[in-house]
Amino acid sequence: LLVREPKRARSGEAQASLGQAVQAIGGVASFWGIGLAAATASIAGYGAVFWMPSFLIRSHHLPLDQVGYVMTAVLLGGGLIGLPLSGWLSDRLGARSKAAYAWTPAACFLLAIPLYVAAITTPSLPLAIVMFTLAQAAGLSWLGPLPAAVQQLAPARMRTTASAVFLFMVAIIGQCVGPPVLGVISDHMKAQLGEGSLRWAMLSLPGIYLVAAAILALTAGRLARYWRQTPNG
Repeated sequence: LLVREPKRARSGEAQASLGQAVQAIGGVASFWGIGLAAATASIAGYGAVFWMPSFLIRSHHLPLDQVGYVMTAVLLGGGLIGLPLSGWLSDRLGARSKAAYAWTPAACFLLAIPLYVAAITTPSLPLAIVMFTLAQAAGLSWLGPLPAAVQQLAPARMRTTASAVFLFMVAIIGQCVGPPVLGVISDHMKAQLGEGSLRWAMLSLPGIYLVAAAILALTAGRLARYWRQTPNG
């Protein structure tokens, strides 16, 4: 947020301050729509990653010395699948309709719902690991299309600051809300469910992704209206 915008030889405009950038993007409804959707998805994403090790230990009795290996496989595998695929698909479909930059992650969020339900409820540890990996791939799908859309919604001389505002909002909301809320839900149900309370708390994740998908669905139709054309599209 405090780093100055770099000089761009072709823009022909003066560098923008943080206040000017916030004012410029403040009236762009699509920016706040995709920002809110990404932040909502991050609540589920950060919550899942924070509590997944405890879940695997409590519900599947995974040895502590193996948790790091499993989490590495889940996060690395999910990232390698979800990010390139969603980026490629949104660019391909986005050539015909800019709404694809919202619809692609929205569809992936909907796909994450049954994947998380399967991962959380299955009694099989190997199947849980596979399902969590695929759920992570679907949940991380916004990391390509939505930041790319932010770049096209902001004026050229304000893109760095707009991206910083977007990522700051997503990180703050995701990290400050996701893990604590799941923890509170689990603690609240622990008296009745014991160690199984975390499993039920994590079943709130699909509902969060449903909300994120709905926000993107409402935002998709407005993207083309605010999209700033560049030589690269």
